[in-house]
Amino acid sequence: METDKQGKKAKEYQEFDALCREMREKKYHKRDHTFTAKEAGTQGMLLPLPFIVLVVFGYYWRWGADASPLWEINFPLFSFLFVASLPIHEVIHGLAWANYAKSKLKSISFGFNVKELMPYCHCKEALEAKAYKIGVLAPVVILGGGYFFLALLYPNTELILLSAFNIFMAAGDLLIFWGARSVRTGVVIDHPELPGFVVFTK
Repeated sequence: METDKQGKKAKEYQEFDALCREMREKKYHKRDHTFTAKEAGTQGMLLPLPFIVLVVFGYYWRWGADASPLWEINFPLFSFLFVASLPIHEVIHGLAWANYAKSKLKSISFGFNVKELMPYCHCKEALEAKAYKIGVLAPVVILGGGYFFLALLYPNTELILLSAFNIFMAAGDLLIFWGARSVRTGVVIDHPELPGFVVFTK
């Protein structure tokens, strides 16, 4: 099993390198927008905090004394939904990118990072900058924003905590989007392992 995973990752690297070579042969210029694990763990952790404060404040502003107290949380239900949201997060990445990719779902690779004990999604196809950024933000908008919207409809602690935790778990995505905020032209290629991407422009 481990050999299969290593083989899959090696193939993703080969496809990434081949795509980068193809872009250089077409006289595109490469810019690297990847981050180290350390950068993602320091800079990235700060980005979700304002959004978490915003949704928690919005929840208690909406419900006030009617908000369910934290100690009444249904922990088994919360744990199940939170764990389930991890692979769903990656599926949303994949579906969003596949919507813009020429080869659709054939361009999307799913896997599991043993070191981080987390699922991952990788787009093997070069995308326009706007399409790539939509795919990066889709999970936090759908999961973090979706649970927040439900929490505004129902005063439920599980819902607001799921919103906050899904925003927090999207720290890497927010860091990638922050790095891509000024990229408006060229084509973007998702990196097969490091957080981030490379962009090719004329």
